[in-house]
Amino acid sequence: MMSVEDKEIKAVHITDLEKLLQKYEQSDDFNNGQIKCHICSDTVSMNNVGSIQLLDNRLRLTCNKIACYDQIVKQSISINSP
Repeated sequence: MMSVEDKEIKAVHITDLEKLLQKYEQSDDFNNGQIKCHICSDTVSMNNVGSIQLLDNRLRLTCNKIACYDQIVKQSISINSP
């Protein structure tokens, strides 16, 4: 049987995404369709944001495709594995 572990998940509501993008000076790029999913390179918009990660003081967004989500989960598991 697999053990269950409590983990903190940080989240941002879609209505607060604009503030977050402004904070990291990526709002104009996002609104102009210049932010790409870092997995599949599709344009990320308000309609298809799947995940947001902070890396080197920049937001890294993924789209909401299942394949991209799966890749993010796999990356997270490998980073957090002992």
